[in-house]
Amino acid sequence: MAISKIKIYYPNGILGEYSLVHDEEKNIFNKSYYLSGNMEYESIRLKNNTQRIYFYNNNEKNNLSRGFYINGSLYKKELQFACDGSLTMDISYKNTRKDGRVFGYHENGILSYSINYKDGYEDGMFYTYYTNGALAKKSFFRNGIHYNEEIYR
Repeated sequence: MAISKIKIYYPNGILGEYSLVHDEEKNIFNKSYYLSGNMEYESIRLKNNTQRIYFYNNNEKNNLSRGFYINGSLYKKELQFACDGSLTMDISYKNTRKDGRVFGYHENGILSYSINYKDGYEDGMFYTYYTNGALAKKSFFRNGIHYNEEIYR
């Protein structure tokens, strides 16, 4: 059971990244740091190609991202969660590009926005919602270009 340790430093000597790689199982544990020395994120990638990424703000965990990877690229679905476990984003992928509906959620769990992607570009209707669930804005995109918008009050 061989484990490789990798450390990468900033030019000033502060640790920038630290990784542990289990060579046989292909599991990877990684921590990344800002130049200030504060934690940026930590990630765990398992041999079944799932990955969890914990993001930090002032050295405190503030959200979690989970996804499925093939050859190091995000594939199919990414879910992002707040520290309390509530879902904040649901993103669909095809061939490592956003493709399909993407949903964002307010802290109260109510839908914040919904937009369609095709081959990595916004394509179709984009809806945003107030925290009470009422429609706030409706926009239209085609191949990443914003064409029109209606605002609701």
